[in-house]
Amino acid sequence: MSKRLSFQPLSDCGEQAFQAQTQNHNLTMTSRILICLNHQKPNNLYASLRELSAASVHVNCATLNGPDAMATLFGQRRSYLGTAGTERSGLLREADGGVLFLGDVDELSPNMQYVLLHAIETGRFYPLGSDHEISSRFHLIAGANRDLRSLAAAGQFRPDLLARLNTWSFTLPPLRSRTEDIEANLVHELDRCERNLGVHVGFNSDARSQYLAFAKDPATHWPGNFRDFSGSIRRLCTLAPRGRITRNG
Repeated sequence: MSKRLSFQPLSDCGEQAFQAQTQNHNLTMTSRILICLNHQKPNNLYASLRELSAASVHVNCATLNGPDAMATLFGQRRSYLGTAGTERSGLLREADGGVLFLGDVDELSPNMQYVLLHAIETGRFYPLGSDHEISSRFHLIAGANRDLRSLAAAGQFRPDLLARLNTWSFTLPPLRSRTEDIEANLVHELDRCERNLGVHVGFNSDARSQYLAFAKDPATHWPGNFRDFSGSIRRLCTLAPRGRITRNG
């Protein structure tokens, strides 16, 4: 399969620079792709990954903690616990032939980083309780909320894993730095609210201008990025009388 990377709609990832770069370089699915995204919580990036492959697996690395973390990622054989029904295929195995997205990869423990590095380099890994490696070949995209180079320099992230992840690296700026995206995403969010609420809601022209001025104001930080933006539009649509958003509410 050969398919150019394309991330749509913009509000699901908001990354014009990322899309432009991947199109310019004409990245395809004919080879294993490793991409590192440095971002501040882009909203619903995983939904956009479905455009790449039917087998897209999203892992929130911040949740990989406790005794089940290794089994979640690498799988588990029944012999490990000796109890029927405890087998797990593992998310790496489920991503075989598709795309594995590791969100918040900077939250991985040192041990998980080492095992993941081996799986990336060889395409093979040991499920818990197994004496035999299994194979899984996948395209990998990793996202981090912190600077991995700084973490590696501080001894908090493996430099060799960073080197493997960093084939392509893109820094995704927060929403407050991309005010040119806001108006187009306002249209998208209104359409989404219409689908979810079952009611068509629109802005009066003066109310729309006032909202855009607020949304683009440097004092509006949008700390949750598109989650905050989407939530503000949904609140307006939910409370709008007779389907119209006005300056006076």
